[in-house]
Amino acid sequence: MHTLLANYLFTKKKCSLPSVGSLYIKNTSANSVFGERSISAPTYSIEFLDNDTDTEAEQNYIASNKNISKKEAAIELQSFSKKINALTVGQHFEFGEVGSFYKSEDNKIKFTPKETQAVFFPAIAAQRVIHPNDSHKMLVGAKETNTATMTEYYSESETTKIDKWWVWAIVIFLLATIAIVIYASQHGGFRFLMP
Repeated sequence: MHTLLANYLFTKKKCSLPSVGSLYIKNTSANSVFGERSISAPTYSIEFLDNDTDTEAEQNYIASNKNISKKEAAIELQSFSKKINALTVGQHFEFGEVGSFYKSEDNKIKFTPKETQAVFFPAIAAQRVIHPNDSHKMLVGAKETNTATMTEYYSESETTKIDKWWVWAIVIFLLATIAIVIYASQHGGFRFLMP
């Protein structure tokens, strides 16, 4: 029965036990670790809620897998649940590879899931791939934009700066010419050029 209910739990992501509660599988997504250039695998966690829910689906699953009637399946499921409810404080009931039930000091049924083994969920190496011709979303300050817009913005700024260099050259030339004319007028002409 342990294996059958564990299979049901991992297949359906939920398993209800009469007068005990329900086990749920919560999946966690993969996470990228930029500093280590890796991506951790998606994993799962098992949670227990002590709510009383309908067990008809579980009874049908047991009946079809054991080739027994639904009534016999209900009796077997009830018997499994009674073993959990019969626990005394500090006593544990192992539920296969899923975890174990125990009774706490406040006389409530609790569940401790088995930890997932890291060998089954290894991290993989990841390198950042940049496609220079593709547009990607990015955040600039508090404004969301994309790489195409930013590339266009910076290429316009550079073009503007490059196109105006000759203006500064003319301004410097004119200032130098004015300075020479003023100097020449104050010192009596361009005598230094004549022999």
